[in-house]
Amino acid sequence: MLGFAAIGVFASRSFAQHEGHAGMSDMSADTLATAPTTPTRSVSDSAAIADSLLNACKPHVSHSIDAYATCLGDGIAALSSAGNIALAMGTLDRLVHSDPSLILLGHTLAHALGYAVRSTPSTATRLLSECDDRYQSGCYHGILQRYFDARMGLPLAQSVLLAPCDGLRGTREQFRLYDCLHGVGHGLMMYHRYDANASLKDCDRLASDWDQRSCYSGVFMENNMGAHMRIFADEKLGMHRHSMPGPSVVLFKPNDLNYPCNATPARYRHECYELQADLILPAVNHDYRVAGAVCDGAGTPDLVRECYRGLGRNASGGPRFSMPE
Repeated sequence: MLGFAAIGVFASRSFAQHEGHAGMSDMSADTLATAPTTPTRSVSDSAAIADSLLNACKPHVSHSIDAYATCLGDGIAALSSAGNIALAMGTLDRLVHSDPSLILLGHTLAHALGYAVRSTPSTATRLLSECDDRYQSGCYHGILQRYFDARMGLPLAQSVLLAPCDGLRGTREQFRLYDCLHGVGHGLMMYHRYDANASLKDCDRLASDWDQRSCYSGVFMENNMGAHMRIFADEKLGMHRHSMPGPSVVLFKPNDLNYPCNATPARYRHECYELQADLILPAVNHDYRVAGAVCDGAGTPDLVRECYRGLGRNASGGPRFSMPE
């Protein structure tokens, strides 16, 4: 799946906007709030808005790349929070076109504009429909993480779990449905404070095997993002962290690089090993020979194969997105 490519690209520059969202669970009113579902501004405004944002935010570069990116992120998040999600995505396109260095932060910025969108079971599908798969589907991830983050500590009714994606069924856009279900996996990790096993069990509440496995991939991708933030100090992914891992949660074991895949029931391991290279490679300083030996320990031939595919994805994707310091 193309969505799996997102975790393989970790820019070296930091971007920690929105790290203070761990308190979202205290904001129960957020479960009743929603962004407007009818945009009030045209996507054609994106060029003028992008130029205005660049003029306002460029001076922050002298302070740090974080300050510059945070300024831009706040600007496009203000658009999406008012229901103008397509305009925010169009503005991000214009920003990246004007400053190509921002492609390294494209997913993160798309995630920011998505997380700014409040939604409810009755509005989530319509708001998600304004997103698309640009920037590794960051808009979907952000909206769904906010949706579930706001419900942390509350019972997760079946209707609440199913509502965001069920409205996308019966359309020709199967990948959009996949993106939504994958995003549910990310969101469940927020809801369960990075407890992968609890999140996977909620994925099993979805309707079909395909739905469930699409969700599993989001769970494991978010687990890896959490590990990159907390273990590998990849601050660029900081805005993904809208809840802190629970006290008993272990995201990564340096002495067992097949973890967490080897600690989950067999049903979940295929989706886990599809992404495991994203934990293995930074742990072995991107030595692909050593990483291959770790993959050889995955167990069954199909799991070994999935692990190697992840190595190949990283090898092909890394040079394309790397930049000199």
